Formats: sequence, structure tokens, C-alpha cells
Amino acid sequence: ASEVEVDDVGQLKIASLTLDTPLIPLRRKRRVPEKPFRFLDLPPELRVKVYEHYWSTAEKVLDLDPGNHKRYHRALGLVRTCKQVHAEVTHFFFSSRAIRLFPTFPGKYFKS
Repeated sequence: ASEVEVDDVGQLKIASLTLDTPLIPLRRKRRVPEKPFRFLDLPPELRVKVYEHYWSTAEKVLDLDPGNHKRYHRALGLVRTCKQVHAEVTHFFFSSRAIRLFPTFPGKYFKS
């Protein structure tokens, strides 16, 4: 008799255990590929605003210092996207920053 009860329990459907609510099959939403944002379709004035925001944390005066390349190497990845962005970013970056070319790190560039 206990085997019959086990078989009956094994044949029960989950929907019958959920207070007479029908079991809704799960449907996966189809993933619709998004169109990429076309940055170069923006007007140049807006692109310059984006560059201003991107470089807002950079110092206004850059010194010749052995550690500077470590601070700006990742941020300069933006320059490597395409020729047009390279031209715009380098023009913006170097026209809005002062570059000190004299050595400021004693011992490496001059005798101390």
C-alpha cells in the first residue's frame, strides 16, 4: 500500500499543489541587441564637453616627472580609439594644460 502512495505522490503536478493557480511556463525574454551609441555623430561642441568631463580630474599643470606616465597611461586609452578622436582629444588636452619641460626631479635629470 505504501508503494501505491509513493507512486501517487510522484504523479502529482506542481500546479495542483498551488491552490488552483495555473503554472505559467517561464519564457525567456528575447535579447534585442542594442544599437551602439554613435559618439562621432554628436556635434563637436558636445564632444568637447565630454572631453572636459573626462579630463576634469587631471591636473592643470603637468610636470616632467617619472611617475606621470603611470597616472595618465590608462586615461590616454581614449586617444587610441580612432584618428578623429585622437586629433580632438590631443588638441583639447594639450591646449587646456600647461606642460613644464624643465626637470623637477632631482638626481635623475640634473646633478643635485
